[in-house]
Amino acid sequence: MFLRTYRNPLLMNLFKLLAVSTAFSLLPSRAEAQLVSDPGFVVSKTLDLGAPSAYGSLLDGRYVAFDGLTFDLFASDGTWQANLGSISSFMWPSFVEVDPSQTFVIAGESSNGNLFKVALNGAGVQLLANMSFNYDLAWDVTPGLAYVSAALGGFGAGNDIVRLDLATGKTAILAHVQGPSGPIAVNAAGDLLYVTQYGGANWPPPLGQQDLVRWDNSELDAGILLGEADADYLWGGLDGGSSMAIDGSDTLFLAHTNFAGDVNEVYQFSPAGQLIDTVTTTLTYIGNLELLGTGPATFSGQQPSGRSLRLYNTDYFSFDDRVTLTPARAQLNWSGPPAGGTGRGTFKLTGGEPNGFAVIMVASSSAELPVEDVVDAGWRAPLFLAVKAADILRRTNVKALDSKGELKLEHLQTPAIEGQILLQVLLFDTAMAPLGSSTHAINQ
Repeated sequence: MFLRTYRNPLLMNLFKLLAVSTAFSLLPSRAEAQLVSDPGFVVSKTLDLGAPSAYGSLLDGRYVAFDGLTFDLFASDGTWQANLGSISSFMWPSFVEVDPSQTFVIAGESSNGNLFKVALNGAGVQLLANMSFNYDLAWDVTPGLAYVSAALGGFGAGNDIVRLDLATGKTAILAHVQGPSGPIAVNAAGDLLYVTQYGGANWPPPLGQQDLVRWDNSELDAGILLGEADADYLWGGLDGGSSMAIDGSDTLFLAHTNFAGDVNEVYQFSPAGQLIDTVTTTLTYIGNLELLGTGPATFSGQQPSGRSLRLYNTDYFSFDDRVTLTPARAQLNWSGPPAGGTGRGTFKLTGGEPNGFAVIMVASSSAELPVEDVVDAGWRAPLFLAVKAADILRRTNVKALDSKGELKLEHLQTPAIEGQILLQVLLFDTAMAPLGSSTHAINQ
């Protein structure tokens, strides 16, 4: 019961592991516990935080970490830059969120329920508000306001969604739900998404009892206390949820946590709330999701570089890592006889969805663009093309990829066609859902 009330990931998972393990030897080793990225994604960086911490990242990649005692600013590579302040005694950190203005962070702790406003210029730490068992914060679309998920009634009294005035610290309760505190996120329209939490006494919680729901912005502004029945049901059967992050196109990423000791995942949901992909899996806890980066690409499988997902991964005994995942785009390469020669030429695709599918687009190399064209094809992410759509000469029938996500296309290379043919691959998963495009290659 104590665990369910706090809902602090540091505390909950510590006691969960103590309850299900009789010795350290029963826990997975660091190598066994590491994240496994799913096809279309790759772990690009792992940074050892050194201790359990909540953190929030700035647009330039720097981050503020709160270890329960001090607020410190670090470079993206983990190099310490400045101390922004501290509190008088250790408290369990709940979250750190960077304000959209990039001038301060709001940090929460769940020992006493305090929320602190920490200036990024080193001007100091201000006690902004107090909310028992605060767990998560998300920015309202109205500047100067934020939402907080916190169990204001304390032990066993459910959870509250609270609007916080960042200037005055004043609060207003907007919704009340059963169970302990859960993660929140706000989409571009100002709607608030929430993962419900199991409110019973069983530990670990029964599987498949939690839902992804959404309250509309207009409901949140209506001045009426909302409940779960007022929310739109998006997805059910979840085992747990520790953190959410949402991008500008309302694609949602959820850290799906299984407190029975099974695999944890990061799920990708469409703007309509449909589960569309798994980004990564691990045997250990995942939380503190953040989306970073700029440019036309999104964080989705088979996208070009530019966007990334940061997350916190820990077993609460041997490692506390900040892990960065990036899209891994399938590569198309050509090999063949030397210039001016005749022989077998091969286009080889690597990095596609294992046992997925592909359609090959054929164009003249003279149509190659200096920068890929970005097309909204109604897929889960933008489509990047090496030529204008009108310059595509033909498309092949659907072709199956092998168990490695690879495909070979062979042809007779001659001086007459050398450097004339450009190929690019459209990629699909095993259910023929469109994913994106590969890089392109020319037969030279």
